[in-house]
Amino acid sequence: MAPASLRQPLKVTFLGPYPLRQVFRAPGDFRVQRPEHPAPWMVNLAMALGEVPGIQLSIVALHPELRMDRYTVKDGIAFQGIAGGRWRLRLLSGYQLDRLLLQRALDQIKPDVVHAFGTEVAYGYAGVLSAYPCVIYMQSIMKHLARLEPGFTKKSLGYRVAAFFERITVRRGHFFNVENASTIPFITELNPWAHVAVIPNLISPLFFDLSEGEARAERTLLYAGGIQRRKGIFELLRALKQVIEVYPDVRLRIMGLVERDIEADYRALVSQLGLDMHIDELGLVDRQTVAHHLHVATALVHPAQHDPSPNIVYEAMLAGTPVIATAVGGLPCMIENGVTGRLVPPHDPAALARVICELLAQPALRLTLGKAGRCYAEAHLAPDVVLGKVIALYEAARERSRL
Repeated sequence: MAPASLRQPLKVTFLGPYPLRQVFRAPGDFRVQRPEHPAPWMVNLAMALGEVPGIQLSIVALHPELRMDRYTVKDGIAFQGIAGGRWRLRLLSGYQLDRLLLQRALDQIKPDVVHAFGTEVAYGYAGVLSAYPCVIYMQSIMKHLARLEPGFTKKSLGYRVAAFFERITVRRGHFFNVENASTIPFITELNPWAHVAVIPNLISPLFFDLSEGEARAERTLLYAGGIQRRKGIFELLRALKQVIEVYPDVRLRIMGLVERDIEADYRALVSQLGLDMHIDELGLVDRQTVAHHLHVATALVHPAQHDPSPNIVYEAMLAGTPVIATAVGGLPCMIENGVTGRLVPPHDPAALARVICELLAQPALRLTLGKAGRCYAEAHLAPDVVLGKVIALYEAARERSRL
């Protein structure tokens, strides 16, 4: 990646859910040892910014399982882990405790620009209420997720509280980083004067370097992401049952963890449909393993009920793997149906099964979609171009604060 240039040195602080277990590895740092989301949208950008001369990067993250606040410097990046962010305290305090902890860290750092990742917890809220120029990265819209989680579960209450503070954050913000145009109407309806920059996530160079050496499996489908209701896992299982009637040897590889709230229902449906011998659960895997499975899969299937811009779709395109996804959220902005992938209606296992069978039956079509997807991704996701756009947004935020 070619290094981006700066007009003058820049002190940037990330606020966001950085995977701190990658950073703090001493025994006893965390109360519980468990897998955590790799957050590639943060990690990839942090690694790239850390190589840009003149940028001083620090990362502040809340973690409910840290035993105590921690600080370290790794590869020139300063990491500060704050023991906080427990969901009960978050709900009871209305994000105020988290906001105070984050703003105290910012006042110690005194950054030129804050880059706050997400509106699902206090990061965006703390950033816009701080004394520093702030860029808000918006991925999922909490208002939309709240609609997908009815009732009074822990998750649904969390989304409702987050949706309330999301509105405050968007109204108070000036600079927004979104991955595609699907999020813009929500922002501009609340804040017509917002400066919204469409900048795709920085994809790891690992996926740009994939060669065509390995042979693809003939009938292996890949699903990557949390095994969650809103990710469309139940629709995928029902579609798989129909595909097996045509292609009895088809397999589904799942990369991700089963959400505890739905695990019993998920296991029951797998058993009821007789899919046990057709599914390989790989768990949470590293990016090298993701790249390998993308490279050899017949197709990636992403049947979400809502998703703004999943990295895995672009990673699959770079691997030359055809993508089948639902036409929801930002996915129609990422995939041109019939050209760079296939789109199907959400909540429709029969339609999903038909398109899967269509691709399994036509190797030439798979090759055409895979090549077109790779060409599109290479042209639109060049890491140096994406990094340059992010830095330009930082400089615009800093300049505005000087007016």
